[in-house]
Amino acid sequence: MPYKYFIPLLSLFLISCNSDSTTAQPIQNTPSTTDQNSSVDTNSSVEDNSSSEVPQDNNISTVTKSTSLLLKTGQTTIYYPKDDGEYQAGRARKYTKSGDTVHEATQNLYWQDSSAVTEKSFTQSEADTYCYYLIEDGYDDWRLPTVHDIMSLIDYSKETPALDSIFKNTGSGFLWTSTPCPICKAKTFAYEEVTGTFMSFDEVSSSFHTRCIRGENSYKEDLTRDDSKEVVMDNNTTLMWQDDIAVSKNNVMGFKKAINYCEELKLAGYSDWRLPNAIELRTLLNFSGKTGSAHPESFANLAIDYWSSTMVAGSNGTKAWNGKFYEGVSKATPIELFLTPRCVRETH
Repeated sequence: MPYKYFIPLLSLFLISCNSDSTTAQPIQNTPSTTDQNSSVDTNSSVEDNSSSEVPQDNNISTVTKSTSLLLKTGQTTIYYPKDDGEYQAGRARKYTKSGDTVHEATQNLYWQDSSAVTEKSFTQSEADTYCYYLIEDGYDDWRLPTVHDIMSLIDYSKETPALDSIFKNTGSGFLWTSTPCPICKAKTFAYEEVTGTFMSFDEVSSSFHTRCIRGENSYKEDLTRDDSKEVVMDNNTTLMWQDDIAVSKNNVMGFKKAINYCEELKLAGYSDWRLPNAIELRTLLNFSGKTGSAHPESFANLAIDYWSSTMVAGSNGTKAWNGKFYEGVSKATPIELFLTPRCVRETH
């Protein structure tokens, strides 16, 4: 039997949702009106009350077809022009189920979906051991999923649960991952399939469910900075990221202005920049601990909170997912708050 790897001590990773009175009128596919219950991100307290809003357009033309190597977030409703619902960047998810296993063919990952997912609870180390020795549908190469694995599992257009309907065994509690957070001690990330929320918990005293996984996630960090052009190239996803001096904590704005900012950006000789969706932004999360935060080492210009273009399911366009890279945290944030845009473009 191979040598068992050790899971490091982990940290705080919180995605919270928060109510807001501003309601966008979706351009298509009206979503559920049920909002998530959670607290406001108190670290982003400045509100954007400017009248300079992105106009609603009921006759939006289709944006150039995405060539992203990542999965789509699942959002199809257009709340604001040029948001995630309009671009829908990424590849479609392709699920099939056989026995107690769900196969996602685009990334070639296999997810456990037996009744044991909701019936058994473990400490983090017990969950790791359980997946290591699991034999399900004739396979014995299961493992505990990483945070990046879970990002491809969550469907950001859904809630209760935030998973494709092909999954039949979903619960209301948290499930373990194998990913440590670099700035916390003795904690491991767990996720809630009801909302897609991530938090960190003590890996000894906490007891949660587990959904094991087979296969290797295709995403591996491979970033190269071009100092002359002030961009960072992700050689794995083929995405190019803005990394000029404008990406700083002083370049903050509301969600709608962030969309416009990226659409109008001209950098490194390119003008086809856009605001990244939640999956694209979260691929940049780095949990190695080498930077003392979740920022990858390749970026020279850092901020605290970044906008994504993905809306929070059930918020009716009042909240969008962000990324807090000093904490490795992602939160649902009211669109009036001031965060930083880090724009992206597709090169493939």
